[in-house]
Amino acid sequence: MSIRPALAALVVLPVFAAVVALGCASAGNSLPSLEPDAGKDNPITDAGTRDTSLTPEDLDSAVTLPIDAAVSLPVDAAMPDARTPDAQVVGADAALNCTPLPQTGAITVMGATTAASEKWLRPLATTCPATDYSSFGLDVPRAQHVFCNLGAASKNYDFAMEGTDEDAALTHPDPYIVIYTSVAIPANPLQCAAGNDDRAGGGTSIGALVSNFNLNSGVRINLVATGFGDTDFGTYRLRITAR
Repeated sequence: MSIRPALAALVVLPVFAAVVALGCASAGNSLPSLEPDAGKDNPITDAGTRDTSLTPEDLDSAVTLPIDAAVSLPVDAAMPDARTPDAQVVGADAALNCTPLPQTGAITVMGATTAASEKWLRPLATTCPATDYSSFGLDVPRAQHVFCNLGAASKNYDFAMEGTDEDAALTHPDPYIVIYTSVAIPANPLQCAAGNDDRAGGGTSIGALVSNFNLNSGVRINLVATGFGDTDFGTYRLRITAR
């Protein structure tokens, strides 16, 4: 077998490959190069151009934020308890959300209802528990006051709600008291503990009075200051006297 044809093939093949490469280059048909992943090795700047001076480590440090500090809110301070003690009474117990009743003497608490106050279908609370709702007080403004007996023993109290008849500086025309032995008005408002429309004892006063109401030690009550009819609202004074 002659080795000349084989040698000739070895010489011809490189020459042929070179000619083909030159032909492609001259025709402008160069092979495409692969595009790097612009989202990883070559970060995109805000302007939309590739910034090759930044590394992934640079970006990580640039976007590090103190997330906990940014979203931390004093939740308790931002959302106070809706029921706060009456500010007019010095020594109101914030922890119990109630106004402490006196062990001797009397305290007064000023209040007011308006046409924009919360309203209710008033119970007919001249006797409690009530057996029906008022036919005059269908949408009566009301205000709620929470009181508590922090004394060591049970105590009897007189709860008076005074209006314009007791003091010309007050504007409530016809006070009405309803008392519940709970912090909130129960689901059935007829379940009152005591109530009064017009104070007994003669005279021209139409202020409300619940007298000689017994309250055990540590117990809280909700006194609802309201009116006889739908248009009975204004400034009033609560006077609570220990017996």
